[in-house]
Order: sequence, then C-alpha cells, then structure tokens
Amino acid sequence: MADNSVLATNTLDISVLRGDLPTQAPPWIQATIETMVPVVYAFLGSRCDLSCPYCSLDEPSTCWRGADEVQRAIAQGAAAGFDKLMLIGGEPTLRDDLPELIERARSLGYRSITITTNGQRLHDDDLRGRLLAAGLTHVQISLHAADPATHDAVVDRAGAGARALASLDACLGEPDLHVALTSVIAAPTLEGLPAMIELVAAASKDRRTPIPYYLQVLRPVGRARAHLGELVPDPPRLAEGLRGALALADRRGVRALYTNLPVCVLPGLELRSADRWLTNQRLTAEGQRIEFGHRREGYRKLAICDGCPHDATCVGIDASWLALMDPQLLKAPAR
Repeated sequence: MADNSVLATNTLDISVLRGDLPTQAPPWIQATIETMVPVVYAFLGSRCDLSCPYCSLDEPSTCWRGADEVQRAIAQGAAAGFDKLMLIGGEPTLRDDLPELIERARSLGYRSITITTNGQRLHDDDLRGRLLAAGLTHVQISLHAADPATHDAVVDRAGAGARALASLDACLGEPDLHVALTSVIAAPTLEGLPAMIELVAAASKDRRTPIPYYLQVLRPVGRARAHLGELVPDPPRLAEGLRGALALADRRGVRALYTNLPVCVLPGLELRSADRWLTNQRLTAEGQRIEFGHRREGYRKLAICDGCPHDATCVGIDASWLALMDPQLLKAPAR
C-alpha cells in the first residue's frame, strides 16, 4: 500500500443550531434545519472516482483516512451526546468498509446517519441494500444539472449525470431512506437552476416530506482555485439567478436553502441562508468544544458590513472572490 493511501487527521467538526429558531422562520425552514443539526462530520478521506474542477479538496484523490481513526471519531461524537452523523469525503461509497462504519455508528446510538455522495454508485442494488441493512438513514446526492450532458460537463466526466440520476431514482424508490440534493452554484450551473427546481419538485411529489435542496455557492478553494475564470459567476448574474431559483422554489413547494454567500446579496431572503442558522465547533478528544463560529477559514467581512443587522450571523465573503469582483461593487476595502 502506498504511503499516501491513508490520510491521518485528528479533526472532528460539528455543526449546531445557533440559539433558537425565530418564530418568523417558516415551519418548513425550522423542520429542515432541525434535521441537519446538531451533527458530527466524520471525514473518511479524499479518495474519489471523479475529479471535479470545483472541488474544495486538493489532497491526492488516493487518500483514505484509516479505519481505526474513523471508528474513534464516530465513537467520540457518540460519547459527546450526538445522534446525527454525516460521513463525508471524497466519495464515501468507494470505501469497502462503509457498511461496517454505518453499522458501528448505529450500535453507538446514532439515529440519523447520512452519506454525501456524487451518486455514481448508489444505483447498484447490492451496494445500496448493504448500506440500508447496515443502518443508513439519509443520502445527500450531488446533482448539478437536470440535463445529464450538462452535469457531465460540470464534473468533467462523461456518463456521470446519467449515473447520478439513476442513483437518485433508486434512492427515491427506498421508502425509508431520506434523500436530499445539493448543487454547486457556479457559472456553468446558474442557467440550469430552474430545471433543477422542477426536478426536485417532481421527485418530491410522492415523498412523505419534500426533498431538501441545498444551493452551495462555489468556494474558490482546493482544485477550484485553478478554474476560477470559468467557474466564478458575475456577481449580479449570481444574485439574479439565485433569486429567481428561490422564487420558483417557493412556487413549486421546494425546500431550498443556500449557503456560502453573504445575506446582503439577496436582501429579503435572509431566512433562506443555512449559514444564518448554524454555527461550527471543533470537538477535541477530551470532549471540549472549541467555538469557531459561522465564519469559515479564508472568509472576510467588508468595511461596509459595519452596522449591518446581519453582521453577527453573516458568513461574509471568501477573500479569493474579492480580487475577482468589480472594485466599484465593493465600495469599501475589506476588513
């Protein structure tokens, strides 16, 4: 086994609710947020069967996190009282021991176990059946366009869109499996957002609860740094596209939330920002929680943020974006 086949890390990140959900939040937002947190994120490693240009990871795609270390992280979260677990990568479904990890988590008391996935393998009945038998309760599938060819272009892999859609259909056929969808919002995906909203609406029709849809604005980190020119949308176009998509989501009954974007970009839609409701912490091996808030590494605020009523809960803007934006749009230096 190559030296880089196992990725070692002691990080265990968690997300929790920031205070109480205000009464002005629509019931569906409250229900969606409460299914998301409090949650433990167990990083399985960066190995993946795709090499998406927008990926926030830049480690070699052959890296796995050791099984013993993942097991310790899962046990650490359970010991701290968490009952929601999200297994993230990389691509979790590539791990041969994924059913065993899920089974172990269930034995430790986790009631909600989610995997994030690019959807390239869950159309396989045998794999999906083994994961469900082990105790998998939720999947969050990345789908960036309703049109398979457009999805292929976004992830730079022929056939990826058809496989992701096949996996979505297969997961929707499992009555006890909760399904969510996520799309990276970048220049190539903005035009297709209305079609994605319609796809989510149609997929939700026969579900007990509508499918949550998370619009994750591109973060210019990891492999995305090498493709910023083609990926970063013009800010006014980004705002217009997101506002239109969220309006259509309301009309079609789609539970759509966005993330990684200052709330001032979409005035009047502050309640639709997932970042507004969540705060991030780091859990130490001793059970101590280290608060690092909703702010993400590399994010900054602008001088014009002073006095903003959302300053305390806004994620800010990725510093890498500042150099790509029109200085006249910023109106003030960063702080």
